[in-house]
Order: sequence, then C-alpha cells, then structure tokens
Amino acid sequence: MNPLTLRKAKDLYSEYTKATKGCRSTDVVVCAPTVYLHPFHALKGVSGLSIGAQDVCEKTEGSYTGEIAVGMLKDAGVTHVIVGHFERRARGETNVVVNEKLKTVVSAGLHAIVCIGESERDTNGKFYRKLQRELEETLAGIEEKYFKKIIIAYEPIWAIGKTAHEAMDGERMYEMNIFIQKALTDLFGHEVARKVRVVYGGSVDKSNIENIVDDGKVDGVLVGRASLDAKQIKDMLTILDTIR
Repeated sequence: MNPLTLRKAKDLYSEYTKATKGCRSTDVVVCAPTVYLHPFHALKGVSGLSIGAQDVCEKTEGSYTGEIAVGMLKDAGVTHVIVGHFERRARGETNVVVNEKLKTVVSAGLHAIVCIGESERDTNGKFYRKLQRELEETLAGIEEKYFKKIIIAYEPIWAIGKTAHEAMDGERMYEMNIFIQKALTDLFGHEVARKVRVVYGGSVDKSNIENIVDDGKVDGVLVGRASLDAKQIKDMLTILDTIR
C-alpha cells in the first residue's frame, strides 16, 4: 500500500520513466496499487513501462464486493498480475485459490507472476516438499499454451524484510533455480518447463542484485522495499544491463 497519495505515486512513476531511459535488455513492470492503474496507464505512452496489478479476483464477474475483475485490469492497461504473494497467503489464500486466480489471469491473455516460497528452512529438507506441493497445486490444470505467460517468483519468506546480507545469495538461488526447473520438468515435462521464467524476490537491492541474477542464473527480480527508491531502481537497472 505505497505510496499513499496519487501525487507521490505519479512522482515515483516519473522517476521510474527516467531510470529506464537507455535500458537495453531489461523489461520493467510496475505493479501498482489498483487505484493508480488507470492514471499510470494514461502515462504509459511516454514511459515504455509495463503495468502490473498486485492481485486479482478469481471470478471474472458477479456480486463480489470489493474485488477486482481481470477485465477491469485489462481495461486499465495491465499486462502482468501478481498471484499468490506471501502476504496474500498469510491472509488465508490457499494454493487452490491461487490456482483459480492463475487460470483467470492467463486465460485473459495476461502474464502471471506466481509467488512461491517457504517460511523457514529445516535441516532435513522438508521445505523442498512444501515448494513441490505449491508448484503442483498452484499450476494444476494449466494448459501448455499458457506456460509462456507464467513467471515463477521464488520469494523465501524468511529472507523478506531483512538486509541484503541476510537474504538469499546467488549460490543458494542457483540451487533453488535448479530445483524449480527440475520440479517443473517432473510435473509437466521439459518443453513446458523451459517456457517458464524464474525470478527472485526477498530483500533484493543494488548491493546484492548482481550476485542474485548472475550467480543465481535467474531471469530477473521481484523488488519489494527498494522499489520505493527510484535511485535504487536506476542503479539496479544499470547493473542488470551490464550482466545480460
């Protein structure tokens, strides 16, 4: 729920636009609070940024007071939607609900940023089984043609809100990347797995983004706290462009 006013949101969006000037090889998606989507869409022609939503209702229409339909998001110029963010899951969102939202998003022709991640790590590797189950239940019943619209965002909950030093490092992210790719291959086959992009989220900023992306062999990052700092974003984009 940031920034708290439209004026501040527009100012930040303007800084994002400046930060992406000359960006050669990195796609930038701004996943804004719903009330800012239409104003951002009006500015999109001069920015080149893509617009994303932070959530969506699994139902496409009907009497669901307070919910946002995927058609509304499309009308606001949205191209990407986050589903299954850990903060949504903490409020009771299950894998089944995330799966329904995912189907709604990709069926509408939008890209889905699907969040998975463990709350803690144990020495006997039970967290791997949790992640396997999240992937299996969240992606259940998705038609093969839609997998190119799916981005898996691995966000270890234990690393969120920490310092970059405490977050996941590139070596461990590479291990998780291999695990995710293997799990997808086991579930859906190699041809499907190779269509899915994997990004990292969890206390990523300019101090650790190169290590995460380069050593972790991921396709990008899902930036949280640092996304409110336009200077951080500019620095991160500069770093990404040098290693791609």
